[in-house]
Amino acid sequence: MAAGNEVTLPDITAANGVIHGIDGVITDVTGAPKEDMDMNIGNIPAVLNGSHAVHFSTLLAAVTAADLTGALDSAGPFTVFAPTNEAFAKYLTAAGTDTTSPPHLLFR
Repeated sequence: MAAGNEVTLPDITAANGVIHGIDGVITDVTGAPKEDMDMNIGNIPAVLNGSHAVHFSTLLAAVTAADLTGALDSAGPFTVFAPTNEAFAKYLTAAGTDTTSPPHLLFR
């Protein structure tokens, strides 16, 4: 569990950290532990945008809109509790947001 959300896609390793896909959106973050990672793979944005893009395209749109790609591409190490596309859809629907808008328009 991560802040009341279930980890649905655990332990996705990136060169600068680890990603855990979760079934909700965390709106209050207090910190996460650091871990040593294998440095022979891509950093967090590259990993999320690779074979896992089908699960995390909304998160990537939010990270890009918030101009945080560079931060997540830096040395780290980071632990990312990453809401899946399904988690964002659930959150945005509950917030009364039109989830049919392209993700890059949702996070301006």
